Amino acid sequence: MPGSSSSSDSSRSGANTLRRRFIRQKLFAIRNTHARTRAYHGVTLATKTPEVAREALKTAEADLKRAQTVRDAGLATEADVLAVQVHVAAMKEQVIRREADLQVALAAGLPAPVRGRAALAVAR
Repeated sequence: MPGSSSSSDSSRSGANTLRRRFIRQKLFAIRNTHARTRAYHGVTLATKTPEVAREALKTAEADLKRAQTVRDAGLATEADVLAVQVHVAAMKEQVIRREADLQVALAAGLPAPVRGRAALAVAR
Protein backbone atom coordinates (compact mmCIF):
# COMPACT_ATOMS: atom_id res chain seq x y z
CA MET A 1 0.00 0.00 0.00
CA PRO A 2 2.14 2.84 -1.23
CA GLY A 3 -0.61 5.39 -0.55
CA SER A 4 -0.77 4.80 3.21
CA SER A 5 3.00 5.05 3.58
CA SER A 6 2.98 8.39 1.82
CA SER A 7 0.13 9.65 3.99
CA SER A 8 1.96 8.50 7.13
CA ASP A 9 5.11 10.32 6.02
CA SER A 10 3.03 13.39 5.27
CA SER A 11 1.42 13.43 8.72
CA ARG A 12 4.82 12.96 10.40
CA SER A 13 6.19 15.82 8.33
CA GLY A 14 3.23 17.97 9.36
CA ALA A 15 3.75 17.10 13.02
CA ASN A 16 7.43 17.95 12.75
CA THR A 17 6.58 21.25 11.11
CA LEU A 18 4.15 22.09 13.90
CA ARG A 19 6.70 21.08 16.52
CA ARG A 20 9.36 23.27 14.91
CA ARG A 21 6.95 26.20 14.69
CA PHE A 22 6.02 25.77 18.37
CA ILE A 23 9.68 25.64 19.38
CA ARG A 24 10.48 28.74 17.30
CA GLN A 25 7.63 30.58 19.01
CA LYS A 26 8.91 29.52 22.43
CA LEU A 27 12.45 30.62 21.57
CA PHE A 28 11.09 33.96 20.35
CA ALA A 29 9.19 34.37 23.62
CA ILE A 30 12.31 33.54 25.63
CA ARG A 31 14.40 36.00 23.61
CA ASN A 32 11.73 38.69 23.88
CA THR A 33 11.43 38.17 27.63
CA HIS A 34 15.19 38.13 27.85
CA ALA A 35 15.42 41.49 26.05
CA ARG A 36 12.75 43.05 28.28
CA THR A 37 14.44 41.68 31.40
CA ARG A 38 17.78 43.04 30.24
CA ALA A 39 16.22 46.47 29.62
CA TYR A 40 14.52 46.43 33.03
CA HIS A 41 17.74 45.52 34.77
CA GLY A 42 19.59 48.21 32.84
CA VAL A 43 17.37 50.87 34.39
CA THR A 44 17.36 49.25 37.82
CA LEU A 45 21.12 48.80 37.91
CA ALA A 46 21.59 52.52 37.37
CA THR A 47 19.98 53.24 40.75
CA LYS A 48 20.33 50.10 42.88
CA THR A 49 23.05 48.27 44.76
CA PRO A 50 25.27 45.42 43.54
CA GLU A 51 22.71 42.97 44.92
CA VAL A 52 20.47 43.73 41.95
CA ALA A 53 23.36 43.08 39.57
CA ARG A 54 24.01 39.74 41.25
CA GLU A 55 20.35 38.79 40.82
CA ALA A 56 20.53 39.76 37.14
CA LEU A 57 23.58 37.53 36.79
CA LYS A 58 21.70 34.61 38.36
CA THR A 59 18.85 35.15 35.90
CA ALA A 60 21.26 35.29 32.96
CA GLU A 61 22.97 32.10 34.11
CA ALA A 62 19.58 30.37 34.34
CA ASP A 63 18.80 31.61 30.80
CA LEU A 64 22.11 30.12 29.68
CA LYS A 65 21.26 26.73 31.17
CA ARG A 66 17.89 26.79 29.40
CA ALA A 67 19.49 27.79 26.10
CA GLN A 68 22.05 24.98 26.43
CA THR A 69 19.29 22.47 27.16
CA VAL A 70 17.35 23.60 24.09
CA ARG A 71 20.52 23.40 21.99
CA ASP A 72 21.38 19.93 23.34
CA ALA A 73 17.89 18.83 22.29
CA GLY A 74 18.74 20.00 18.79
CA LEU A 75 16.18 22.79 18.82
CA ALA A 76 18.52 25.78 18.88
CA THR A 77 21.83 26.71 17.37
CA GLU A 78 25.18 27.32 18.96
CA ALA A 79 24.69 30.98 18.02
CA ASP A 80 21.66 31.13 20.33
CA VAL A 81 23.76 29.81 23.21
CA LEU A 82 26.62 32.17 22.39
CA ALA A 83 24.25 35.14 22.46
CA VAL A 84 23.16 34.22 25.97
CA GLN A 85 26.81 33.65 26.99
CA VAL A 86 27.56 37.19 25.87
CA HIS A 87 24.71 38.40 28.06
CA VAL A 88 26.09 36.43 31.04
CA ALA A 89 29.49 38.05 30.52
CA ALA A 90 27.85 41.47 30.40
CA MET A 91 26.04 40.77 33.67
CA LYS A 92 29.31 39.70 35.30
CA GLU A 93 30.80 43.00 34.18
CA GLN A 94 27.82 44.84 35.67
CA VAL A 95 28.35 43.15 39.03
CA ILE A 96 31.98 44.29 39.02
CA ARG A 97 31.01 47.82 37.97
CA ARG A 98 28.24 48.18 40.56
CA GLU A 99 30.50 46.93 43.35
CA ALA A 100 33.23 49.35 42.25
CA ASP A 101 30.72 52.23 42.00
CA LEU A 102 29.52 51.47 45.50
CA GLN A 103 33.04 51.41 46.87
CA VAL A 104 33.77 54.77 45.23
CA ALA A 105 30.54 56.20 46.70
CA LEU A 106 31.44 54.91 50.14
CA ALA A 107 34.92 56.40 49.86
CA ALA A 108 33.36 59.72 48.82
CA GLY A 109 31.46 59.82 52.12
CA LEU A 110 27.77 59.06 51.66
CA PRO A 111 25.30 60.09 54.38
CA ALA A 112 25.02 57.59 57.25
CA PRO A 113 21.67 55.91 56.28
CA VAL A 114 22.86 55.23 52.73
CA ARG A 115 26.27 54.16 53.96
CA GLY A 116 24.66 51.53 56.22
CA ARG A 117 22.67 49.90 53.39
CA ALA A 118 25.61 50.13 51.01
CA ALA A 119 27.96 48.53 53.52
CA LEU A 120 25.53 45.62 53.87
CA ALA A 121 25.43 45.17 50.09
CA VAL A 122 29.24 45.15 49.85
CA ALA A 123 29.52 42.63 52.69
CA ARG A 124 27.34 40.12 50.82
